[in-house]
Amino acid sequence: MFLEEFDNTVSGDYFLGDLQLTTTPMMQTTWFAMFDLDGLDIPSTGSNSISEIDGNIKLFPNPTEHILYLETDDTEFTLSLYDLSGKTIFKNHYKNNKVEIDLNNFSSGTYLIKYQSNTNIFDKIIIKL
Repeated sequence: MFLEEFDNTVSGDYFLGDLQLTTTPMMQTTWFAMFDLDGLDIPSTGSNSISEIDGNIKLFPNPTEHILYLETDDTEFTLSLYDLSGKTIFKNHYKNNKVEIDLNNFSSGTYLIKYQSNTNIFDKIIIKL
């Protein structure tokens, strides 16, 4: 994720997959959180799949209503969850290879999860139903 600055933004509609963003003219500097989506797998709301990353990390189900499960060969890692504005809404460090992430207190929507260990780093889009 990175921030990009736009001065005197022109009004218009912009599309990122199914996500529509609308801007309005402003006479001030506007900052937008931007995600680099190259290589990210965007799940459809009709699937309940297990995502395997590099063969040793499983993230499931996606989309999910309540609990997101992660299984990995790594024994220590950090998970961060971001909303689409780029705000960190969850971050935790784990020292085991199976975790349950309770999403019950989060609003329905699309989130970006970041996994980071000594041997692996990846970003994945998840959908909370």
